[in-house]
Amino acid sequence: MRPHRVRPRRQQGIALLSIMLILTLMTLIVAEVTFAYRNQLRRTTGRHQLEQARWYALSAEELAVRVLKQSFDDDDGVIHLGQYWATEGMVFPVEDGTIAGEILDAQGCFNLNAMNVSDNTDGSTPLEVDIFAYLLEELEISASEAMSISWATRDWVYNGEDYTQYGDDHYMSRPVPHLAGQTAMRDISEWRAVAGVSQGIALRVMPYLCATPSNRLQVNVNTIPADQPELLSALYEGDLPIDQARRALEQRPANGWDTVDEFLNSSLLANYNASNMRSLVTVNSSYFELRANSEFAGTRTGLNSLLRRNDDNQLSVVRRKFGAFL
Repeated sequence: MRPHRVRPRRQQGIALLSIMLILTLMTLIVAEVTFAYRNQLRRTTGRHQLEQARWYALSAEELAVRVLKQSFDDDDGVIHLGQYWATEGMVFPVEDGTIAGEILDAQGCFNLNAMNVSDNTDGSTPLEVDIFAYLLEELEISASEAMSISWATRDWVYNGEDYTQYGDDHYMSRPVPHLAGQTAMRDISEWRAVAGVSQGIALRVMPYLCATPSNRLQVNVNTIPADQPELLSALYEGDLPIDQARRALEQRPANGWDTVDEFLNSSLLANYNASNMRSLVTVNSSYFELRANSEFAGTRTGLNSLLRRNDDNQLSVVRRKFGAFL
């Protein structure tokens, strides 16, 4: 019996199929390697561009420090909106990008952490709680709701031993349970978690608020925005009409009031009750907020920094937050 032999043509067909299979596998491997390399290159480039954009934003922080120090030297003891730091719309072109930003006085607003106050021994409402309730009322929130939110805010930042109505038990019974703050707020966005603060109320009120490490309410009357007379009216515990407060802010001196007495005795304000105002207002500031945007090669980022001024007019960064384009 003759041995079986494979025909040469059939052997050639198997070899061709093997070669084609190998080539297909090699093509797939090369394509995968190329795709992975491109993705890695894209990620690396993106990280590099974001890092450079962050450094640009940090350079805005350094510039803000220099500008503020110059203002301290030029007008010692007075901070006002006529100084160079308050210039709006500043944009600086840099290599392959831009840096933009603004400096805000973090004392031209209501400091939520100033509500860390104990109950009054006579049972009356603490002054800071009253003033915040007045502010909410001026922003068209009902009196009962305003007082409830004001007390809830006080309980959130209060770290003393007095009874708090809005404690852990209240917040743990919510659909999304969480603990009460019972400490100072680091950012005004925390106020959204306070009982009674809806999205609509937060959007309406937050432009009037700030959160600094200080537990005192010291509002700089020279830097209250002219379009926020409700804050000035609230400091007068509702005795000062909003229209009168608006005129006072619009007609204040270009370089601000030099002293609190000059402010209180100005023609538009002299006839209104200012019994508590001396402890609530100032013409100087120790906290400033930088909001910077930077762009490098199409990659954008934002920086929000809180700067604190010490007795020697030196500035330090209290907190720094990178995030979306602000």
